[in-house]
Amino acid sequence: MHTKHTMKWSAALAAVAATAMLLAGCTPGSGQSSSGSTDKPTKITTDVASLGKLTLTVWDQETTPGISTSLDDLNKQFEAKYPNVHIDRVVRSGSDLRTTLKLALSSSTPPDVIQANQGFADMAAYVKAGLLTDLGPYASRYGWTKRFPSSQRALDSVTPDGSKLGSGNLYGLSITGEMVGTFYNKKVLDSVGLPVPKSMEELEADLPKIKAKGILPIAFGDQDKSPAVHLLGIALMPQLGQKAASQLIFHQAGTFDSPSVHTAADLLAGWATKGYVTPGFNGVNSNTAATAFGQGKAAFFLGGVWNQDAIQKAGAGDSGAGFTVLPQKAGDPLVAMGGVGMGWAIPARSKKKDAAAAYIDFISSAKGMTTLEKNNQLPAVPSADAKAEEGTLTNDILSTWSRLTKDNGLVAYMDWSTPTFYDTIVSNVQSLMGGTENTAAFTKALQADYSGFGGGN
Repeated sequence: MHTKHTMKWSAALAAVAATAMLLAGCTPGSGQSSSGSTDKPTKITTDVASLGKLTLTVWDQETTPGISTSLDDLNKQFEAKYPNVHIDRVVRSGSDLRTTLKLALSSSTPPDVIQANQGFADMAAYVKAGLLTDLGPYASRYGWTKRFPSSQRALDSVTPDGSKLGSGNLYGLSITGEMVGTFYNKKVLDSVGLPVPKSMEELEADLPKIKAKGILPIAFGDQDKSPAVHLLGIALMPQLGQKAASQLIFHQAGTFDSPSVHTAADLLAGWATKGYVTPGFNGVNSNTAATAFGQGKAAFFLGGVWNQDAIQKAGAGDSGAGFTVLPQKAGDPLVAMGGVGMGWAIPARSKKKDAAAAYIDFISSAKGMTTLEKNNQLPAVPSADAKAEEGTLTNDILSTWSRLTKDNGLVAYMDWSTPTFYDTIVSNVQSLMGGTENTAAFTKALQADYSGFGGGN
């Protein structure tokens, strides 16, 4: 049975937006292109009904139940509002989307709306190649500049030459908020007589005690590859602290061949060799791992808040599981990777830009935010009447988000560091945890990629 929950996030999101702005170190431009490298609409039609019968092809990577259900619901609502429009939704895994997208964007018949991952590897590369539409004019026409704070829009902004993130023109619009942390199963912890850990040190001390009781400590599936980035971030960010982590990711200071990264790598390798994570994790889907955790088959699940719906529907409900971001030591400020979800973008070669922009406006509207809340998702801009009940997973996510932003602890995803860093991280984490690569080789591989993009600090 699905239980409806509403959420009180406005102040927290404003704070996290400000944090993200500091991370980006710049503000987005007006959306007016300074070069002809990307397409920009000149005449805009907002009357979708006047566009005639058409099909909008939408590519996204939202395979997790809560966000996927939200999009299906919003697509039906959009089609009901505009009977002349049919939405052809194409869902791919994150890795598959990234692999096929550039070729699709370069074709003469690209999809009309896509999700573009922020960072140099994807969004910036597409912008540099002239494959995305400058959304500035649409942002002005639809009021996105008022609906979404400048700090959030900065995370979907790129200079027209693709050389800088966080400034320039707007090429995407994100509808969800994100943070990565620790889910815990209350019944499992109670069964082994353990309280909720308050730090990474306490979590590490709990793992052998849980395994000794015949219970899997951490449900983890890395078949989708991106969970590797999240797992490494959970182990590394609390050690570095927000300032050092941000400086490292944005090439201001630091190295990936450091004692902190070595310690994090040793931690992940140890979790695998000691049997603290799901057996055969490299072949297990992340949704499968989240579901197993929700069913009480593991004490912890380390991942993003987008897994909330799957966990609840697996049997944990909204009161059987909790969520937290763990500092390195109890009482330390919180630090976690996060930001906003992938930006919804319009390919430069789409012939249905006005309809595509109207679609993005619809899913990012107040109705869109409410639909996300109903499906246990963290909206980028919550509805005004959002709230949550004490003792629920929803409330845990809200309060953790609030504490994280209060501590100024949000850090951008590590794979933003270079155009190839995502692939470098995911392949080497799989090798590290699979036992085919040692810690020294792991850290050197990450640093080689990082320094090759100007990260030799």
